[in-house]
Amino acid sequence: MISSAPHSVTRHRGAGFTLIEAMIVLVVLAILAAIVYPGYAKYVHQAKRAAAKTALMDVAAAQERHFFSTRDYTTNLTAAAPTGLAYPGIYVNANGMLQSSSSDAVYSISAVTSGCGGAPCFKLEAAPQGSQSGDSCGTFSLDSRRVKGPTTSGCW
Repeated sequence: MISSAPHSVTRHRGAGFTLIEAMIVLVVLAILAAIVYPGYAKYVHQAKRAAAKTALMDVAAAQERHFFSTRDYTTNLTAAAPTGLAYPGIYVNANGMLQSSSSDAVYSISAVTSGCGGAPCFKLEAAPQGSQSGDSCGTFSLDSRRVKGPTTSGCW
């Protein structure tokens, strides 16, 4: 038996998202990223600063050990004892480790042992480089009298 009753046509919405819904999600994600990224970048810079400061303190302690043994400070951070501190390098990576390669380094450490009026002394500097070069704190320093630089608030 064939029915002659008219069939109602129903339209089923397909599973998935419309283009408008997808665009709204993308706009919301872009707004969230624009809000979150500056804070994240600031946190990363602060972490790299902490790595440089830790490396400076470590090298300063090694300078004091060297002075105890030789009665003098050294500018040679990589040479073997007794002339140097026997560090693997003068570059600080993001993890705070000293290394010989500057490829992924965020700071470079140098030492000076003059300018104290004849008395033994040292001054260590950690200069930013690479991704850290635009940092507002600039170059960190630490000397044998434990004077730290820069004195900008929030840097040390």
